[in-house]
Formats: sequence, structure tokens, C-alpha cells
Amino acid sequence: MTKRSWTVIVAALIAAGVLALSLAAGSWHFAATAAAPADLDAAVLYVAPGGNCGGASPCYATVQGAVDAASSGDTIKLAQGIYTGTGAEVARVEKAVALAGGYSTSDWSTARPSTQPSVLDAEGADRRGLYVDGTGLGAITLSGLTVQGGAPQATGDDPPRPGAGIHIQGGIVTIRHTVVMSNTDFSSFALFADELRAIHLPLIVRNP
Repeated sequence: MTKRSWTVIVAALIAAGVLALSLAAGSWHFAATAAAPADLDAAVLYVAPGGNCGGASPCYATVQGAVDAASSGDTIKLAQGIYTGTGAEVARVEKAVALAGGYSTSDWSTARPSTQPSVLDAEGADRRGLYVDGTGLGAITLSGLTVQGGAPQATGDDPPRPGAGIHIQGGIVTIRHTVVMSNTDFSSFALFADELRAIHLPLIVRNP
């Protein structure tokens, strides 16, 4: 496929209320406008391969472990590395949290996702990278992540499961500085959102 770039400003013109981005080839890069200011009382949780966060605490070895321990308004920072899972997704986010990758265990202050990727790898198994549902919650932010290898199967599912990379069930979600690549499902959707308001607009999509 010829390399192309798109700038997509998604407005209320999409009457169906469903946003689905196809990943037929290459990788998609997402960016969006900034989220609302963080809660001053919010905590920061850290994730690093092997649970070694370089002294930062609280520290978790898995993304899901940190999400389960987090409260609404918290920020979860991911160090460079590859994170996998065993369930239907690498991580399931159903809290109003910020999930931010691109850090190193020696520097948790500055994210560098281009050179220090935090990879959520579904390993081509029957799972997706991320499932997000913020229905009735505050804002959720996903930033500095690489989501790859999602391949949820449609067999036996009613309805089937689109969104091999990221599936957004609902809520207000901001995606920025994130790469969604090498994900496949029955519909070839890399990212699926059940509602327009699940994406913080405008959404910029680039296929290098």
C-alpha cells in the first residue's frame, strides 16, 4: 500500500455514532487534545517489567495489576518494556485513570515513547490490547503506548468483538502519542469506539 497521511477531524457528521479505524497495513499513530487537569489528590502508580521500578513505589509487574489497584483520578506510568496478558485483553480499564507509557525506571518524570516504548503485546493470541469502558466515569487518558498483536476471534461471539488493538466501549477517552500496529480481527479494526464521545476530538490519524 502506498504510504499516506490523513488528518481526520471527526465531527458530529458521523450520525451512526460508531468510530472504527481499520489497520489493513502499516501502523496507525493517534494524537488528541489534552485531557482535563489531574486531580490534585491523585496518586501515581508505576509499572515495570519484573516489578522492578528502580525504587519508585507502589510498583507493579503488570499493567492490569496497577489498574486494579488504582483509584479514579490516578496516573499509571509504564516503564519501557513489553507487557502481556492471559485474559481477553492485556489490560482492561474501567476506571477514570491516565495510562501513560514511555518512561524509564531511572527517570519517571519525562516520557520518551519513541525511544522508550511501553508495549502492550497481545502476542497474536485470542485477545486484544486494551479494553476501555469509561461509561459514567470521568475522563480516561491513554498516552505514550504501543499496542500490538491483538487478534480477538469472532467465532462463537454474539455480538462479535471488533477492535483488536483498542476497544472503547464508552465514556470520554483521550488517545495521544500512541501507536496501534499489527492487530487483526474479523473486521481488521485496529481501534473501535462504540460512541463518538469515546474519543476526545479532534482525532489525528497518520499512517506512515
